[in-house]
Amino acid sequence: MWKKIVGSIALILIVLGIGGVIAWLKYRSVMAAINMPPPAETATTVKMEHPIVRSFQSQSTAIGTVIASRSLTLQMEMDGTIIELNLRPGQKVKAGDKLIELDSSIEAAQLLAAKANRDSTLSNYRRNKEAAQQRAVSELELDQSEAQLAIAEAQVKELEARIAKKVIYAPFDAIAGVFDFQPGQYISQGQTITALVGTDPYLFVDFMMPADVADELFVGDQVVVMMHKSTIDATVVAVDSAADRATRNLRARCRVDNPPKAMQPNDSARVVMSYGPKMDLTVFPATAVRRSPNGSYVFTVVQDENQQRARDTPIEIVRSLGDSVAVASGITTNDLVITDGSFKLREGMLVHELSEVTPAAEASLRK
Repeated sequence: MWKKIVGSIALILIVLGIGGVIAWLKYRSVMAAINMPPPAETATTVKMEHPIVRSFQSQSTAIGTVIASRSLTLQMEMDGTIIELNLRPGQKVKAGDKLIELDSSIEAAQLLAAKANRDSTLSNYRRNKEAAQQRAVSELELDQSEAQLAIAEAQVKELEARIAKKVIYAPFDAIAGVFDFQPGQYISQGQTITALVGTDPYLFVDFMMPADVADELFVGDQVVVMMHKSTIDATVVAVDSAADRATRNLRARCRVDNPPKAMQPNDSARVVMSYGPKMDLTVFPATAVRRSPNGSYVFTVVQDENQQRARDTPIEIVRSLGDSVAVASGITTNDLVITDGSFKLREGMLVHELSEVTPAAEASLRK
C-alpha cells in the first residue's frame, strides 16, 4: 500500500519538474527575443519625379451643332413636268449650273400672244400720240392707249417670269442631297426637290455659352472643337444679341477652317471654351494621387540624414488632365512626388528611387 502511494507521489514530482523546466526554457527564449535588436529597416522601391508648372485658364464645355457655310432647300415655285434634270444625288454643282427645267410650252405660247398684243398696243399708242400732238384725238384716248400698253407690257413680263421660275440654277458651289425625281415626273408647286450644301472650305459650329463665360468670351477669341477624336482650333465669329429666356445661356457661333472630312453639317461636336485670366498650376501624374476619407493626398520625399522617407501631403485637385492632375497649392516643383508604388507606403517609410526601369523592376512596383 505504502509503496503505491510513494510511487504515485514520485511520478507527480517528476511530471511537475519536467513542466517547470519547459516553462523556464520558454521564458528564456521570449526574453532573448525581446532583448534582441530590431531588424534593419529596408527601403521600398518607388518612382519619383518633380512636378512641372503649366499655365491654364478657366474652361467650360458645351455641345454644339455643326452648320454648313451655305445651305438651302430646293423647292419649285411653279408646278409642271420635268423635261430636263441635270442633277444626281450627291453630285457637286457649280454656281450657275442649270439643275432642273419644267415644261413651259404653254407659257411660251401665251408669251408669243402677249408679245403680239403688246406690239399692236404699242403701235396704237404711237399713232394716238402723234394724233394728239395735232389735236386729232383727245387726251382721254391717249391715256387709255397708254394704259393698255402698260397692261400688255405687264402681261409679257409676267409670262417671262413664270417661264424663268420653271428653271432652277445652282446659286453657289454645292453638293446635292439624296432625292428621287426623274424626267417626265410631275412636280407640284412648293414641292421639295433636295438640299444643297455649300462646299466652302470652312464650317460653323453653333453652341450655347453660360452667362459667366459670355462675360469673358468675345468675337475673335479662340475656342477648341473636339469631334471624332480630333481637336480643331476655331474662332468665335458671332454672339447672339440676347440670352435664351429659358436657360439664360447665350448663343454663339465659331468658324472652323479646313475641317476634317468626318465633320458634316448637323453633326454634334464638343466646344471647349477657355476664358478669364491665366493661372499657373502644378502638374504631376495622376498615379501619384491617393485617396482617404479625409481627402486626396500624395507622398512626397523628405531627406532624413542620408536616407529618403515618404511624407503624406494633402492636396486639392483643381483640374484633371487625362493621365495628369493639376493642383494650385501644397506641391511645388522643388518637391519629389512618388508617382508609382505609393500604395505600399505609410508615413515615414524609407523609400528608394528606381534607377533603371526594367520589366522585372516595373513589375515589383505593382506587387
